[in-house]
Amino acid sequence: MKNHFLFYFLLISGFSFGQTRVQFQYDTEGNQTARVICLTCNAKTAKDSIVTSKTLVESDMIKDAVHEQISYYPNPVRNELYIKWINEDSKYVIGISVVSISGQSIQQYQYTKESITAAIPFSNYPNGFYNVVLLYNNGEKKTLKIVKK
Repeated sequence: MKNHFLFYFLLISGFSFGQTRVQFQYDTEGNQTARVICLTCNAKTAKDSIVTSKTLVESDMIKDAVHEQISYYPNPVRNELYIKWINEDSKYVIGISVVSISGQSIQQYQYTKESITAAIPFSNYPNGFYNVVLLYNNGEKKTLKIVKK
């Protein structure tokens, strides 16, 4: 009987106070350690979690393990891949190519020495694996392996 009373109380108070939210806590290994029902918290909307080039912050970016001067977000990508790089006086990005896993060049973009960011659209590409190749003025190429979902 007490369990039923508690259940109904939580159910009614959830409707009367607004949206309820379940919060999860994780340890450093990614294991869930706690689950808490917050009756007075506002739930996040889907719009809150959408990242655009204007809302993207440095902590969202993925640092490439091989090329530390390149960071990107997200991977896997659904709509747009955001890339940021550091140019030097003697070596700078002049273009980016999107290449399918079979080696077919799908799209190419040109950049100037002043450019340090790019937003590459992926929404029209089928799901799969892609290579995004940054082309430098000295002929050097750096490749990012991207998954499209």
